[in-house]
Amino acid sequence: MQYPDSPNGIFMIDPTGPVDDAVLPFEVFCDMSSDMGKTILNQTHHQEGGMFHVSYDNNLTQVVAVIDRSVHCRQLLKLKCNGNYTGSRQMSWKSRSNEVMYNWANPTGSRGCPCGLQEGCYQIDKLCNCDIGEDVITSGDDTLTDVGYITDKATLPVVQMNIESYHDSGDEVTLGPIECNGAASELQGPRNSGSDTTVGWELLQ
Repeated sequence: MQYPDSPNGIFMIDPTGPVDDAVLPFEVFCDMSSDMGKTILNQTHHQEGGMFHVSYDNNLTQVVAVIDRSVHCRQLLKLKCNGNYTGSRQMSWKSRSNEVMYNWANPTGSRGCPCGLQEGCYQIDKLCNCDIGEDVITSGDDTLTDVGYITDKATLPVVQMNIESYHDSGDEVTLGPIECNGAASELQGPRNSGSDTTVGWELLQ
């Protein structure tokens, strides 16, 4: 981490440097409280039935530039199923290239949710906790959830989510921000040798 004494806040970064002048420096939120520091790319989404259209505070080109120049990135997917709908919810999301993905926080190329890989879902023969054929049994204030992180940088960010029958299920969906850390090492040298700005994950002061 290059600025261990910096506070959390909005910083100007230049992830591509001279490699791609089409991506000019832009502002992001930096969480400096962890050992490595994290770049946080926040999003909002609006709902149309069971479809959720996602937009980011930064444009998609900037978001992809951060992801591609980071060592690790992740994005939280969470569905809390409240039991008002009985049957398969058929959860999916779209990648940066608009490919429909059926891995709800599972490795790319798989289907279903983390509990399905571990054969630990509420119904053991299902791929997700919320992929149920009966009302969800709650314990205290807890309801069943399917939650985890998408970590495949080649597919991030999530640009759309689709949950069949969401509009009449009473379920709750959560999509987290993009969280990235680590820096690609191939970017070296200043964008402009006459300025005091530097490329890569140097903060542009």
